[in-house]
Amino acid sequence: EGSSSDPGKTAASTATPLPTDTPAPTPTPRQSRSEVEVYIAFLGLSENSDACADIMRSKGFNPCFFIETDDLRQYPDVVRKLNGIGCGIGLLFKEDPEKEYEEFSELLRESVREVTFLLASASPLSPETAKKVQESGLILWCAQEPDIDINQLIMNLDTTENRYDLILGSNVSVNRVTRLANYLRSESFAVKEITELTETA
Repeated sequence: EGSSSDPGKTAASTATPLPTDTPAPTPTPRQSRSEVEVYIAFLGLSENSDACADIMRSKGFNPCFFIETDDLRQYPDVVRKLNGIGCGIGLLFKEDPEKEYEEFSELLRESVREVTFLLASASPLSPETAKKVQESGLILWCAQEPDIDINQLIMNLDTTENRYDLILGSNVSVNRVTRLANYLRSESFAVKEITELTETA
């Protein structure tokens, strides 16, 4: 007797299995922006500085303005307003931090009856200048050019994990400051004040 095959069994055994979907990768949870500390500094003064300060203050932020001695002479009313609404004041020096600080401190005491030990530079320091600052006992907050590209700045803020020092120039527009302030508030960043007790980056 010849053996007969089972057509049903053959069809089942030779059927091509259906492809299965590849499981979608589990997205990495985005870190809460409330855990990211942001420190806001303006380098220099301009006719827009008080408006920029008002925008930041309207969101509950107290930026620090690093200004040159000439700024203090030229815009004493602006400096008094900035100090009066809670903004920090520091020295933006050019060449000799100790010499410029002496004159700046005297003018600042006359203007707002305050003292500061905070310094900033709008460019990297030479080894000699860095040594002078270190020996002076003053606190160097930053020595870098201000952030210019707002879109790139926001991208940096969006990806940073721990802390971001937001350095803005005196020529930043009111519209850009408004955009930044709205972004920082909407994303719930932990915006902190710059003081002599703040750890420098």
